[in-house]
Amino acid sequence: MLSLPRFCSIIGRVAVVFALLGRALAEEDGGAARSARGEKIYLEKCAMCHQPGGQGAPPVFPPLAKSDWLLADRERAIKVICEGLTGTITVLGQAYHNAMPAQVLNDAEVADVLTYVTNSWENQSAHFTPEEVTLGRTKSKFPTFEKLLQATAYQPLAKAPKGFTLREVAQLPEFCTRLAGGGGKKVYALAQKGGVFEVDLQAGALVPIIKTGDYLDSSRGDAVTMGITVDGEGRLWIVSNQKLTKDVPVFTNEVVIWRTSEVVDGHPAKLLPWFRTSYPQGVGGMNHGVSNIAFGPDGLLYVSSGSRTDSGEGSTKEEYSSEGETDITSCIWRLNPKAEKPEIEVIARGIRNPYGFAWDGSGHLFTFANGPDYSAPEEMDFIQPGRHYGFPYQFSTWPAQEGFPYAHTPALPEGVKPALPVINRGPAGGGNAAGM
Repeated sequence: MLSLPRFCSIIGRVAVVFALLGRALAEEDGGAARSARGEKIYLEKCAMCHQPGGQGAPPVFPPLAKSDWLLADRERAIKVICEGLTGTITVLGQAYHNAMPAQVLNDAEVADVLTYVTNSWENQSAHFTPEEVTLGRTKSKFPTFEKLLQATAYQPLAKAPKGFTLREVAQLPEFCTRLAGGGGKKVYALAQKGGVFEVDLQAGALVPIIKTGDYLDSSRGDAVTMGITVDGEGRLWIVSNQKLTKDVPVFTNEVVIWRTSEVVDGHPAKLLPWFRTSYPQGVGGMNHGVSNIAFGPDGLLYVSSGSRTDSGEGSTKEEYSSEGETDITSCIWRLNPKAEKPEIEVIARGIRNPYGFAWDGSGHLFTFANGPDYSAPEEMDFIQPGRHYGFPYQFSTWPAQEGFPYAHTPALPEGVKPALPVINRGPAGGGNAAGM
């Protein structure tokens, strides 16, 4: 029979064991939650360059998976996110010459994303905490998150060029992707998440007229809106991209062109779907999606559809399709706005990300496209129906050859003769540090 002191000693030891076990479980649960939040931040902020699987894009963006440079110094890892990085670093024996801007993330968010990155893709590290980040940030260029916010806030307007005047009309309350209207008519600003503001040029204010929830269902997946235009009847046309991850064989990008159907209090309202299509979501963060939308001189609706890859690469994750570009990506669409069942007419292919396009005074169409991560110059292309503009076989004016500039660059298909871009002879001609 146990004595009372002996019994109490055993109970005390059991309590200590349970306390330690509870603390371990709490840390495990807390770390799992932090890592889950960090993954979301990573996919939104980092995967575009470092890739969803952390493999990077050598020789431009270093890998984070198994990264000796990342795991070697926790304080440095915090500092890089909080103030950015320039100069040469060596990761897994390869030198990288690039720049990374400071990320506008608070201390908890930095801890979350670093916990995810340093414990994914065979990396192993102790979890980061907000307190650790707060201390690490004090040794950066922006010693507090508030200082970083101040540095990234609206700056004074630059001096206007000779013959021009420049004034601030309004400050945007959220990140906006496009303006539409003008020319003596109403001006509208489209937010990345779907909201629409009318810009009151006289009062210098933004009037919200359409909310995201008025037409986009966020429960179906993350959505972005990058294109808006106004027709002759004053109706708004908006194009959205929504990432579908449920009940689909692979992650899918659903594209919808919306059109307002009513006027409420003098504003266009009630967006209804006019056209809908989809294709496999891009390789992680590389889905450029459908962006610019505008009416051409012929009265037809033109839409830019960016690539779903950076440079034609495949996917390493089973939830993403391993195919390259599809029939409706990296191209320019044309649709009949009067059609009840509109169909896509692809007028030009091989354009990586024609984020902007416009017509000159003679009705000639020009696109403006971003180059790949390897730092090929940005492109301006003179669009002629039926022509191919090189992507992913040729970048800018570089030669088209298999394995260049990436090992995965495919050979130019037989019969395809890419049209060269309009050459930029100015001081901002682009190109990477090697002068290519």
